[in-house]
Amino acid sequence: MTTKMTLVVCSFCVLFAALSVISESVKAADELHHVGADGVKWLENCDYLGGDTSKQAISGDKCGNLCVGTDGCNAFTYREGNCYLKQISADQNQTQCDECAFCGFLPWKF
Repeated sequence: MTTKMTLVVCSFCVLFAALSVISESVKAADELHHVGADGVKWLENCDYLGGDTSKQAISGDKCGNLCVGTDGCNAFTYREGNCYLKQISADQNQTQCDECAFCGFLPWKF
């Protein structure tokens, strides 16, 4: 095997190993989310800061479905009897929010 071929093979191996680690990290983080029957992913006591597009006073069990049916909504937070619909970037993470019941996102809208 030539030196060039060895470098190419080694580069590929390093890239594959890095992608495997990233994939496992995403998989582990994703396993923390609850998944609703409609595919909505959610966690307790969290919020996506900013990105609010509207707010509606409804029961918590309807908040995810409200986002699903609303154009431009890809995330939501339920807090104190209100559903906050949001449009966030794909790289935005949720933050801890003790006053929030839960937050969630729609994976297919990113």
